[in-house]
Amino acid sequence: MTPHLFRTLLAPRLRVACVACGERHTVFALEDGRVAACGMNEYGQVGGDSSDCVVVPRFVDGLSHVSKVACGANHCLALTGEGVLFQWGFGSACGNFSGNILRPEEVMSSPSPVRAMAAGSSHCLLLTAPHRNPTGNRRRLREDDSDGTSQTGRPRHDVPSCFNFE
Repeated sequence: MTPHLFRTLLAPRLRVACVACGERHTVFALEDGRVAACGMNEYGQVGGDSSDCVVVPRFVDGLSHVSKVACGANHCLALTGEGVLFQWGFGSACGNFSGNILRPEEVMSSPSPVRAMAAGSSHCLLLTAPHRNPTGNRRRLREDDSDGTSQTGRPRHDVPSCFNFE
């Protein structure tokens, strides 16, 4: 096997800022904030409505302003510059035991934005920074919508809190 260039991602002004590889898929965060993916898609880890294999990288719909990506074996994470986290792919790895997540969904973590993330084979870890107001009390940066949806109208998923590093 010989390495080769993905010419589909080399259009003018289309540069890769971050890349992550799963078991059999790859996700690219582009400098313009979009995300592209290719590879096996049996769990929806490449995004979209089908489970067809994607040979040529294609854009993942519903994501913008993404600065970092991470992959587990069959799931993906995307983090925006504002600290909003999205997940898709193998449902169990994303905390959704009722099925796979075929399109990116916003993840609710804590009142603080996500600062860093990592994905393992079938799990993930989020790092948030506590924000305090001048009186020293924790303040909520984003109020949750009462119907459980994000500002984009997509459902949010709660991330279980196991540890509090303060």
